[in-house]
Amino acid sequence: MFRAITNEEGIKNEDAIDVSSYAPDPYNLFSPFTYSQTICIPVPGQKYIAAHSVESIWQGLKIIDEHTDFSLFVKKPKKRAGFVKGHQYGDEILGIFEARERIYRPSYFYYIENYISETFKDTLLKRALENGVSFYDTEDNININSDEPLAHSVFLKDFFEGYYAHRKSVMQNNLDLKYFSSDLEFETLADPVSRAVELYERSSSLDKRLLIDFLTQDPKSNDDFHKRYYQRVLETLTNRE
Repeated sequence: MFRAITNEEGIKNEDAIDVSSYAPDPYNLFSPFTYSQTICIPVPGQKYIAAHSVESIWQGLKIIDEHTDFSLFVKKPKKRAGFVKGHQYGDEILGIFEARERIYRPSYFYYIENYISETFKDTLLKRALENGVSFYDTEDNININSDEPLAHSVFLKDFFEGYYAHRKSVMQNNLDLKYFSSDLEFETLADPVSRAVELYERSSSLDKRLLIDFLTQDPKSNDDFHKRYYQRVLETLTNRE
């Protein structure tokens, strides 16, 4: 559903989305170089310190000539030249692969989660559900286990895979609320199914798709009645289409 592809592949694919700082608005907002004084991203491994961009965190925590540069946290991001000994994380020095997981990923995820609108994220999720989405930026390395400069589109793909799972779980919770919401001591299976159909009818087109996705992926339940509820809701909704 979501893919990260190389810059070379992206340029050749007219349906792929450029998420670099050179991309048209609003896709350029996915760039880690996006800077604003209104952006405050907690710096991993540093208490009570925030930065105005993801790239500033990545560059500021680099140990070059035995020094980090925390001043970059509040400046427009720029790359630092020189041999990188590692990245500072509290009292630890992290190698490139661990730094990607413990510094870059949480910083980038925090930025996307808090500073990209839900409406825009939902638009991309809907597009991915219909035709799939491929992200690319200026780098060709999409292998997180390679020490070459990594395309941030790899992390963006991971974020949206998690976002899809989260949005689907919200619909599952809403569906379960319809199952458990009755105060009656006894009720037939038709009763919660009817409430579930009402939920579906009131939902947006995206939420409808997420609900169907959840139901068609054979949801598990230790309660046989609950499992039959899922099955009956899917059958009912499928027959309505």
